[in-house]
Amino acid sequence: MSVIKIYVTLLEEGTDTIRPTQAENLGMGLYKLLPTPEYNPEDEVWEFVPGTVVRTKEIITDKGEKVLLAVGYTSGV
Repeated sequence: MSVIKIYVTLLEEGTDTIRPTQAENLGMGLYKLLPTPEYNPEDEVWEFVPGTVVRTKEIITDKGEKVLLAVGYTSGV
């Protein structure tokens, strides 16, 4: 199993916010989101919850970093 860092959009933050998390690389451009150690769904509302299989796209952050952002999901592998 290969695990990489990807970012997920946080909802209900008032401003555009993304947060890093880990994801299992399933191959064919699919990743299974893993929770952060401090994940609390009552504190942070993730666009895609841990366990969701997502696709990603490469974005440039406001700090100029290239990162993978979860942008879509699939019903299964």
